[in-house]
Amino acid sequence: MNRVAPLTAVALCLMLSGCKAASDAEASKDKDAILQLEAEQMNDFNSKNITALMAGYADDAAMISVGGPTVKGKQAIEAATKPMLSDPAFSLQFHAYDVKVAKSGDLAYTEGTYTLTLTNPMTRQPMTDKGSYVTTYVKVVDGSWKLKTDVIVSQTPPPDAPPQQ
Repeated sequence: MNRVAPLTAVALCLMLSGCKAASDAEASKDKDAILQLEAEQMNDFNSKNITALMAGYADDAAMISVGGPTVKGKQAIEAATKPMLSDPAFSLQFHAYDVKVAKSGDLAYTEGTYTLTLTNPMTRQPMTDKGSYVTTYVKVVDGSWKLKTDVIVSQTPPPDAPPQQ
């Protein structure tokens, strides 16, 4: 009986450390999945594939940018994104420099930087905007990740307002 207690304790420690390793492995797998989703989204933006792009968003997603209204819902985000994608000068590059997954395994966020090129509506010339972003993700029932909230902060000063006529 004296030998059983230490063996049981050792077995319990091994099982618990195995669970921690599995949890770390799952978090690493989730981080990889989120980075893959962001890579696919950047590709979908640049190939102007709105259908594939919107597949990465949760139905109740929100897009928040400084100086603009909050856009809520997948359909509203699609409507707000279409004009940008129709711009011939459109180009977008972004890169996450940090990915965190909650211990619960159902929430995550990325922090990163972006470079966006669009046509300046006043000069009709391409202009480049650089900034930072924070994007939150939720894990859905099928185990995939969906973009929940995208917060975009430009580091580029806004263009001068057009003259009043």
